[in-house]
Amino acid sequence: MERLYREQQLQVRRRKRKKVPVGERQPLLRPSQANQLWSMDFVFDRTAEGRVIKCLVIVDDATHEAITIDVERAI
Repeated sequence: MERLYREQQLQVRRRKRKKVPVGERQPLLRPSQANQLWSMDFVFDRTAEGRVIKCLVIVDDATHEAITIDVERAI
């Protein structure tokens, strides 16, 4: 097959190399009690009128409760 491609001056598709893991992975530690670890996320949405709103959401990782949700047009 490669010989035919070479005769027609076509390029042979190269196979992608398999990624080799860099090192051993460690599992993420889960918080054992409330208020030990919080996560934050920015969420963007649009109103019915087409205006963009931005939300800052802070969540307690142990209880999965939203600590605060701040909604603004510009943060």
